Amino acid sequence: MKEITLDGNKQKTPIEVYQLFSEEFDFGPYFGNNPDALYDFMVPIDAEDKPVIILWYNSSIFKEKYPKEFAQLVSVLNSISEFGKFDQDTFQFKIL
Repeated sequence: MKEITLDGNKQKTPIEVYQLFSEEFDFGPYFGNNPDALYDFMVPIDAEDKPVIILWYNSSIFKEKYPKEFAQLVSVLNSISEFGKFDQDTFQFKIL
């Protein structure tokens, strides 16, 4: 199981959000720090990481400063679940 906790008080920029994912999943130097790269590196989810649970606390702080990037990140994380056809036992994303 891998639980990723995003916090609008800690990850204050899009780059900080992408860096957190890169560090947690060990994406390496080729990760592009953008929505497309996040999707490409997240799918498929490795067996040892299942389930992946992503919780985003204080997201309104991030959303207020970066509304476009917030929408992109939410879209990508929702797409991972939809297009990957993952169930709750494989992938969960929650904005808290």
